[in-house]
Amino acid sequence: MAPRLSVVVPIYNVERYLEECLDSIAAQTFGDLECVMVDDGSKDGSAALAEAYAAKDSRFRLVRQENKGLGAARNTGYRHISPDTEFLNFVDSDDTLPPSAYELMIGTLEETGSDFVTGNVLRFRAVGYYPSGGHRKPFAETRLKTHVTELPSLVTDRTAWNKVYRRSFFDAA
Repeated sequence: MAPRLSVVVPIYNVERYLEECLDSIAAQTFGDLECVMVDDGSKDGSAALAEAYAAKDSRFRLVRQENKGLGAARNTGYRHISPDTEFLNFVDSDDTLPPSAYELMIGTLEETGSDFVTGNVLRFRAVGYYPSGGHRKPFAETRLKTHVTELPSLVTDRTAWNKVYRRSFFDAA
């Protein structure tokens, strides 16, 4: 049986951040997931870290390719997800997620019937977390079943890594 959520993590020279990223995915309260890690020709120890993660957690798989760039690595990961997965997410390898992120986002998709859901973004500095400038206005409050025509500031959120998509929507688009 396919996992309900497929997470694609492109990896390129992120040895410093990768373990924290993968730990945050593994610790999700929504555990019915697979994580396809794509080593995009890393020259540091990133691939070895990803390989070790795949060895200790069967939900994680490593795909390797020559360096082709972020978009190509995401596309490679997408081609390697389970064919019957219901939801899709992309996570950059220097990102971390709160433990209930997928549970909340997928619950919202189930409640609303929306095609995708977007999560807020916090940036990190030595002094702590702060709201991302590009996400501050559209995410000032929770909005369900909205559209860019109703809230034009949503157009500032052009990132792939803070969304969970219905696979059917993503495939059709």
